[in-house]
Parts: sequence; C-alpha cells; structure tokens
Amino acid sequence: MAAGGARVESGADQYRAEVERLTLELAEANREKIRAAECGLAVLEENQALKHKYAELETDQETLRKELEQLQEEGCQINERESADGNWNCFWGRVE
Repeated sequence: MAAGGARVESGADQYRAEVERLTLELAEANREKIRAAECGLAVLEENQALKHKYAELETDQETLRKELEQLQEEGCQINERESADGNWNCFWGRVE
C-alpha cells in the first residue's frame, strides 16, 4: 500500500505544480493584458488630443486666410487710391 500511496502523492504533487505554473502564467497574461489596455487607452487619449489640436489649427488657418484676404483687399484699395497712373498690381505693387 505504501507504493500506491507514494504514487498518489507524486501525482498530486505534479498536479499542484501544474496548477501553480498555470496560475503564474495566467497572472502574467493578465498583467500583459492590462499593460496593453493602458497603452491602448493612452493611444486613444493622444488621438483625441491630436484631433482637437487639428480642429484648432484648421480654425486658425481659416481665420488667417480671411485676414489675409481682407488685408489684400484693403491693400488693393489703398494702391488704387494712391495710383495716379493706374499701373498698380494689387499683390505686387507698382508694375514696371
């Protein structure tokens, strides 16, 4: 009976060792999953911040475009008033 009991004990030890190994692997897999989720969240947050910044830059660009158009128009009007001979180019000044 002692030999049979030893085999059962040995089998139980193997199962305990296997359960412990699997538990450690599962814990490591869970840690990796959490790290991946944290990285994914950071990427999503950065993406959102970049989209917001892009929208701001588009708004700034549109504002600057309108200001440039207005300044060019005002410049043309000034040039036309100051030009006695009418040889003004609104964007480049006097045409030679």
